[in-house]
Amino acid sequence: MKVFFKKILIAAILLKEKFQFTKRTLQEKYFPILDEDVPILVKDEEGKYIILLKNEWINQSEIQLSYSKKPRTNFTAIQFKHINSTTIQPSINEKSRLYFKLSINKTTITIGERLLNMDGTVNFRDVGGYKTTEGQTVKWGKIYRSGHLYKLSYKEKIYFNSLNISDVLDLRGEIMVNRFPDKLPKNNGITSYRIPMESKGLEMRALRKKILNNDLDDFDAEAILLKAYQGFIQDFLPEIRNVFQIILKSEKSILIHCSAGKDRTGFFIGLLLKILGVDDKTIAIDYTASNFYRKKETQKIIEKVDLLTDHQKILPLLEVKVSFWENALLEIEQKYGDFSIFVDQGIGLTNQDISALKAKFLI
Repeated sequence: MKVFFKKILIAAILLKEKFQFTKRTLQEKYFPILDEDVPILVKDEEGKYIILLKNEWINQSEIQLSYSKKPRTNFTAIQFKHINSTTIQPSINEKSRLYFKLSINKTTITIGERLLNMDGTVNFRDVGGYKTTEGQTVKWGKIYRSGHLYKLSYKEKIYFNSLNISDVLDLRGEIMVNRFPDKLPKNNGITSYRIPMESKGLEMRALRKKILNNDLDDFDAEAILLKAYQGFIQDFLPEIRNVFQIILKSEKSILIHCSAGKDRTGFFIGLLLKILGVDDKTIAIDYTASNFYRKKETQKIIEKVDLLTDHQKILPLLEVKVSFWENALLEIEQKYGDFSIFVDQGIGLTNQDISALKAKFLI
């Protein structure tokens, strides 16, 4: 009987932790996703903007700084103060999202926050700022990715409205959507799309049962994830096509999300970035950044799982590996021979569609 109640208690704790998020410290936001010469923009614990400079940007006396509430227009010059030799703080206190343009010598770059301050969700980030192999840049404020949106606060809904998101693509299965529905702002022209992609072998109720019963002797979590990514191509082609048709028709900005914002979301963001012409290395860095941004949530789950079993047995379910994403690409290569053929025959995107996507998301 004690064992039974222990299982019930652990199950309740695991479920609670899965949907309970925590604030990030300043250092937990400083993830240098782009190359080492690109400044990083975050907000500190007080909500003030901080810019971390690197290499060629170190000579702060020559930097000119301007800001805007829109990433591509109406920038206003602004002063800043030195925090230390590599960090500056813009002299502005603004609750809404801002973008900053830095200029030094003949180099100018626009930066935005990668990880947004949304404590009611996890892994909510902007996919802007990435360079393509043709020299263009993914626009800031156009493509967002995240975990579920079940716990957005009233203030966060107001902030969400300011992001100009018109289309939310929810990739979760029916059970998770019914139990934890998105809490989106109402009456703001947001269209939510249900596109369930629940892979075989990853049904959470069955997995939770195995963990509670410590029935993991023949459980290979990594093999399950590798097969799941392979299955994205084998089993969900209609869903993939649907997602990209929605993206093509989107009038403003898009948000793609699942439960944790790492696997299904990471898969689609990877496809979109690759179609836009972002190189494989950058795509892999963005994909694996989920491990950094979800570190606290992952550690909480690990602590609870260790009460019942060895968390190493399920760790691949909590993190992402480049090999997962690469297995999807391998399936594409084996089935279609080339990624461009998959885009044409598998996803059904014409050259005109690809040009439209690049016009929409690149600058």
